Amino acid sequence: QSPALRQAASAALGALGPYAASQMGEISDLLYAEPPELRLIGCETLGRLGAYDTPEGTYAESVLEMLWDEKPLVSRAAALALPHFPTAASCTKGLARALK
Repeated sequence: QSPALRQAASAALGALGPYAASQMGEISDLLYAEPPELRLIGCETLGRLGAYDTPEGTYAESVLEMLWDEKPLVSRAAALALPHFPTAASCTKGLARALK
């Protein structure tokens, strides 16, 4: 899958906003998928939908876990996605752990 196609798919889902947000559970399933490109799509797409996360930060926590992914592109995508979540401030301990 080409990076341009991946970005277009992620952007399209993100542009759907509240309509795609109802599918955040299914999108978060991509965070645990193979090949790693699917995890990358999951991080990027959830970041675009971060404003629609649950008040508990359910999906922010899932993306936070991807900081430790074995693929640097996935962990980088997770780091870029986290600031888009309103609950990202609650992830600061996990982010600090990732820096160690």
